Amino acid sequence: MFTYVLCFLTKLLIAADLFPYINEAGSMPEQRQQAAALLSLIRKSLWLPLLVLPGMLYTGTVFANPSLTAPSANTAQQDSQLSKQRKLYQLAQQAYKMGHYNIFRQLSARLKTYPLQPYLQYKSLTRNLSSLNNQQINDFLLANDDTVIGDQFRRKLIKHAADNHNWQKLIDIYRQGFGVDAECHYLNALIHTRQQSIAYPRIENLWMSAHSRPKTCNVVFKKWQAAGHKTPQRVWQRFKLAMSVSNRQLARYLTKSMPARDAVIARKWLKVHQKPELVTSAEILNLQHPEQTAILLHGLKRLSYKDLTQAMVVYHQLNQFPFSTQQTAEIIRHFGLRLARSHMPDASLWLARIPESHIDTTVKEWKIRTAIRQGDWAMVVEGITTLALEQQADYRWQYWWAYANEQLGNMNDAEGIYQYLATKRSYYGFLAADHLNQQYAFEDRPLEPSAETMSRISQQPEALRAREFYLMGMIVPARREWQRFINRIDNEQRLAASKLAQAWNWHDRAIITMGKTRYRDDIELRFPLHLDSKVYAWSNQHNIDPAWTYAIIRRESAFMHDARSPVGAMGLMQLMPSTARQVARQLKVRYRGRHSLLTSNTNIRLGTGYLERMLDKLDSQQVLATAAYNAGPHRVEKWMPEHNKMEATRWIETIPFSETREYVSNVLAYMAIYEHRMNRQVTRLSQRMPPVPAKNPTVITQTVKADKPQPVVISNDPS
Repeated sequence: MFTYVLCFLTKLLIAADLFPYINEAGSMPEQRQQAAALLSLIRKSLWLPLLVLPGMLYTGTVFANPSLTAPSANTAQQDSQLSKQRKLYQLAQQAYKMGHYNIFRQLSARLKTYPLQPYLQYKSLTRNLSSLNNQQINDFLLANDDTVIGDQFRRKLIKHAADNHNWQKLIDIYRQGFGVDAECHYLNALIHTRQQSIAYPRIENLWMSAHSRPKTCNVVFKKWQAAGHKTPQRVWQRFKLAMSVSNRQLARYLTKSMPARDAVIARKWLKVHQKPELVTSAEILNLQHPEQTAILLHGLKRLSYKDLTQAMVVYHQLNQFPFSTQQTAEIIRHFGLRLARSHMPDASLWLARIPESHIDTTVKEWKIRTAIRQGDWAMVVEGITTLALEQQADYRWQYWWAYANEQLGNMNDAEGIYQYLATKRSYYGFLAADHLNQQYAFEDRPLEPSAETMSRISQQPEALRAREFYLMGMIVPARREWQRFINRIDNEQRLAASKLAQAWNWHDRAIITMGKTRYRDDIELRFPLHLDSKVYAWSNQHNIDPAWTYAIIRRESAFMHDARSPVGAMGLMQLMPSTARQVARQLKVRYRGRHSLLTSNTNIRLGTGYLERMLDKLDSQQVLATAAYNAGPHRVEKWMPEHNKMEATRWIETIPFSETREYVSNVLAYMAIYEHRMNRQVTRLSQRMPPVPAKNPTVITQTVKADKPQPVVISNDPS
């Protein structure tokens, strides 16, 4: 194996034209030492095939794609040159890592025309920042202005100047938009250069936040405080901000800066936050403080999440307290929305009580959803007419306007809207087509940018750098370059860039880039049949429709294999590590830890296994299983109708979480689109959406005596 790898490296080095460099080393001791060091590096660089290999494995068939290996704008000779430079770049990076700086410099000198040359120059410059002169700094910043590596260099310079108390240099280098750390370094520099009048107002704006600031800012906050700007009023204001977003840690910290009386009240507020039942305690009811009603209001809201009915009872008990008009409207709005999202019978009454000043789009939409849930179709029509015209034009509300009119017997009004929606590729368009028994409109119109446009886009510096990183399997820096690229180009160019990413089989960037435009009709690009062998194999293994698996992947990660959510979900199908561990245990397969979820095979295997579990748990209902995949089965069971089954469309529209509501409708639409892409008979959404069963079904029983018919008695089945 060692011999094989060494032969591989030998061939690689011949291709990179390195052996002539080694053989040309003269008789001078320095040259012989450098040649010996390079040979040592080569022997130690058996990592190189392993470095290149993951990129090949990750990108799948990408290297077989002619548009990637030989872009239309590059000649074969240029592409060959890039290939050689790519290998030299990898060796240069390894030389730097191993401390062979002379070799690093010599390899870097051979890469002056390589797209990633600025990254090598960055390493060279940042190795000893103290030795840099202004000319070197300005030359690099000017050559790499508004680039990923240029911004990294500027951040490095800002921190170095701060660490060395070179305040004027820091001020000269600083630019806005480099994060809170850099801003605090800059404000500190302003203070040190006697520009407090500029610094202190900005420090106050930075400090007055509901969230903690990085430790870097502590030094300027202390100076701002020492100058007398951290008043009790400002501390209390920030405390209230922290409590408004339930940031207890910051709120507790702020009590240390309060006068004794304020601190006592603040600690009582924190107690109410933790135990909202305390709003009825004498300790809170007897408070003599201007913020008493604010504390009561906070407690009522917190209590409503634990026990909504109790919170409303307590609110009526507290009506003797002097809540302001604003506070009263706020709590009525809060209760109304909580009742609506909990599908409580009194929801419509409380929503109707909300003062006009507090009726916004959210309130209007939940009035409509409550009417949909209750089957009040006249109220649905009336509610939709209260929306802004732009919202009324949304496919969602057009569909429900038509549906409500259909239920009211106004078929002519309903059919016209259904006919319009049925021409659209969307969840509501497909539902409208089902009403009319028409074929689905997939509106498949692939983009075809001109060769000239594609050539121009592919030769942009950021695109070239993104491609090089992508080919080396360095996905994170590739994404950074790509993001900077699409942020600075217009919509027409973004469309071409999305096609370029598609040509590279970089599917997540293709989808996301097109998503930044208004164009949606390139179905092959937006819904790729990527990883088909794994999707089919594991879907069939777990009795899951492959179109469903594809739809979940497309909605969860857009085929980004290393996607991570803020709450910790990972990979293509966004599995939580704890869920993956449970599924692996049930499937009796070895779970190799959270990082294994970033491999497509493991993620799809466990993801489809989890889908199968949800389907088994929820009566083989795809709608419920899809919702459970997003929000958890315990929530879905809570959201099910109480006594009577409900049409799935109505149930989906009244899901309390907007994320889950959009998720389920999108996945259902994506399933139809993927069936179309797979050249399968498209299953109508209506066939995938049977009525949602009730939690406690109402049973109709009839007791009959011999001579006299008995009235129907409705009772809840205790089972």
